[in-house]
Amino acid sequence: FVLYERAAVPLAPALAEAAHVRTPLALAAGPEGGLSAAEVDAARAAGFQEAGLGPRILRTETVPAAVLGAVLVARQLRPRATG
Repeated sequence: FVLYERAAVPLAPALAEAAHVRTPLALAAGPEGGLSAAEVDAARAAGFQEAGLGPRILRTETVPAAVLGAVLVARQLRPRATG
């Protein structure tokens, strides 16, 4: 995912879906002040899906902790395979 403040898709449902299907995750976040449209276009061209954190503006150094915490929670909530 490329985390973009103008993304139409929120990260939470996209992350839940990725956790459900056991997709490997890669996250890209920009500097304080956000990513430029050209940077987001380049990320999309490289295969990243655009997603947003909603109205929150996080400091660059807090993004990894916040997003990794969400990943851990999403993976724990993932339905477990029975068998």
